[in-house]
Amino acid sequence: MNDPGTLQGYGPIPADAIRDLVKNGVFRCLVVDGEHGTVLGVGKNTFSPGYVASERLKLLVEHAFPTCTAPRCEKAAWRCDLDHATPYAQGGATCSCNVRPLCRACHRLKTAGLLVPEHRDDPDDP
Repeated sequence: MNDPGTLQGYGPIPADAIRDLVKNGVFRCLVVDGEHGTVLGVGKNTFSPGYVASERLKLLVEHAFPTCTAPRCEKAAWRCDLDHATPYAQGGATCSCNVRPLCRACHRLKTAGLLVPEHRDDPDDP
């Protein structure tokens, strides 16, 4: 499709510029005041292009998940490995949507196939 698009706050832009922006752009979260639209905060990029998580990503994951994410394990996240839910070798990204803290013991159990993670959407059913 070659229809032009509109970039909010800028105006019309050509289709090839949109494709380039989607493919190569860096998107950041903005926190805005609901009443006036005033920008209250700008998110930081936490994506890591390789296998090893960036320091910023580690910090984000440690704050989002303060302990090992294995059931009944309470090892502090800062002492854990960062584990890819979808393995990096199978196309899993090194980002907050795919990386969780697992202590070394739980990480080894998962690697050996003795701990099998299961995604749950119900916060009352961990």
